[in-house]
Amino acid sequence: MFISTGVSLLGAQAAGGGLPDVYTTGLQAWWDFGEPTSYPGTGTTIFDLSGNGNDGTLSAGMAFTSSFGGGGYMANTVDKVYISSNFLASTKNWSVCVIGNYHANNQYDRIWSGIMNGDSGDLGYTNTTTARMIGSGGSQGYWNNLPAGSFDQDILNMYSYQCDNRNPFLRSYWKNKTEYAVTNATASATSQIEAVEGFTWGGYDQLPGTNAVTGISYVALIYNTNLVQANIDQNYDAYKVRFGLP
Repeated sequence: MFISTGVSLLGAQAAGGGLPDVYTTGLQAWWDFGEPTSYPGTGTTIFDLSGNGNDGTLSAGMAFTSSFGGGGYMANTVDKVYISSNFLASTKNWSVCVIGNYHANNQYDRIWSGIMNGDSGDLGYTNTTTARMIGSGGSQGYWNNLPAGSFDQDILNMYSYQCDNRNPFLRSYWKNKTEYAVTNATASATSQIEAVEGFTWGGYDQLPGTNAVTGISYVALIYNTNLVQANIDQNYDAYKVRFGLP
């Protein structure tokens, strides 16, 4: 399905015709709807630009829009991109950067989630102004509530998260280049025992429900290591001009 917005696909190309200069150490999957070698504008596969072959699968209802060179339009909470194989090798320390324009429909809707063995964890939840993270799965894990302003309703941003499943206070979250400190970490007795295998971007995966954002997803960078501020800055700078990031 194709939704035309009147924006030229030429806007997707990086300077010199090459790929954006993102941080690549530990990069396991790189999906970009605006790069034709990653997504040609049709089909249910988004190809991995990292060279690792970790291609994502689009849910049947997900549409393509040419805005900002290309994006995946999620009209409802089942629309998603996902990879269910253990491409993260059951790591407990991983990071993700996504660029998108999202709308939270309920209390703490899902932007992404790490797929674990029969569960989902490391969730990127948000309501209209506030993000929330969990570092393990289901009812087990450390919840991290972020301050107001950590999410912007219906505004295009880059959201990043690095998870250290050994210590919830070592986690970090950014909106664009601004880090929002983890101010609380509420744990259950059985937390920190799960490792992340696959990944879902958008709609729910292992846990049924309607708690997922709608909107447009553009870019996802998924790592099997923890990122720091300099890495976030590099990814932001690589895409700032294309998306007009603040």
